Parts: sequence; C-alpha cells; structure tokens
Amino acid sequence: MKAARQVISYSTISLLLYCIVSLMMYHLSGTSLASSEVINHIGIAIVLYLLVIIFSALNFRFSVYLTIFVLLIYTIALFGAFFEINFHAKVGSVFRLSIDVLSVIGIVMNVMAGIAAIRQRGQYISPRLRRK
Repeated sequence: MKAARQVISYSTISLLLYCIVSLMMYHLSGTSLASSEVINHIGIAIVLYLLVIIFSALNFRFSVYLTIFVLLIYTIALFGAFFEINFHAKVGSVFRLSIDVLSVIGIVMNVMAGIAAIRQRGQYISPRLRRK
C-alpha cells in the first residue's frame, strides 16, 4: 500500500505542477484563462489523473499501465513547455525561469510516480492467490 500512496502523492503534485505550467503557457499566448479551450484542457488532465489515483488506490492490476500512459503524455507536454519557453518565446527571465523550474520539477515527479507505479505492480497479488 506504500507504493500506492507514493503514486497518489506524486501524481497529485504532478497534476498541480502541470496545471500551473499549462495556465502560464496559456497566459503567455494571450488566451483567456476562462475560455472553453483552457477549461477543457485542464478538465481532461484532471480526469486522467483522477483515474490514475482511483485505480492505484484500488490496486487494480492494470493501474501501472494507465499510470505510465498518463505520465508519459504529461511528461511530453512539460518537455514541450520547457523547450517552447527557452527556444521560441520572447519573455522575461523571471517568467522563463519559473516555467523552467516548474517543468523540471513536474518531470521529476512524473518519473518518481512511474517508478512508484512499477513498484506497486511488483507488489500486486492475484485475488486467486489471496484467497489461499
């Protein structure tokens, strides 16, 4: 159960970091933060992370695959934000540094959540074996 708690806590931190970076990138592009595009984007991220958290908490066998899939998607998105802000955007150094730091911390949290998910998969016991 320790691995499930780690997956849940790392995933929650990762979700918060992703949402903050995403909102900052939307602000940079001039998109209204109350627009339907932003709300849909953040809503999908929240739903996917909630699925990861629920399936990890229930210790479903396939939760590791879902976790790694979701983390891979949002790790790529954080890499994209990092590269976009460093190589293509004309912004101030404080804004750039904050997105860089949050993106790197988010990527590290995603890696840690993936490792915890793999550990959780290793601790999975089949229901058939649990009954014996």
